[in-house]
Amino acid sequence: MLRRLAHLLLLGALVSSISCGGSTAAPTPLNVPFSVTDLIVGTGTTVASGMGVEFSYVLYQYSETAPDHKGTQLANSNASGPFIAVLGQTPPQMIAGLEQGLIGMKVSGRRQIVVPPDLAYGANGTSGIPPNTTLLFIIDLLQAQVVTAATQPTASRLPLSPR
Repeated sequence: MLRRLAHLLLLGALVSSISCGGSTAAPTPLNVPFSVTDLIVGTGTTVASGMGVEFSYVLYQYSETAPDHKGTQLANSNASGPFIAVLGQTPPQMIAGLEQGLIGMKVSGRRQIVVPPDLAYGANGTSGIPPNTTLLFIIDLLQAQVVTAATQPTASRLPLSPR
């Protein structure tokens, strides 16, 4: 009788943990491939690896059901200011999918970049971005230039070139 009661309690605990999401495994990623779509083709300098870039962005969690696949908004550079980085650096200054998505873009353009988890934050996620999240960036490229030691972006020398 006690053995049967112990099995029932164990079964109840197992069912409870499954139905309450007792697993700590990251959600399965969506099967959405990396993609780049020019929404506005720019007319300025074309971005290549090794160049410094300055861009504004809005970041969304990719959604299969939301209009234009724009799920929850995760970040907006209008609040934090434009992002400035040099492409092709070691260690990288941004996630791989964003860096790949900027290559070939022209200044004054707007581009949508869909970044699957393996080119973003993967199964671990990061602050504010859940594990296995596919990201959707809308990028406005403000500047791009070849970087030399004299023009390397620093906190004291922003933006990349004088305005």
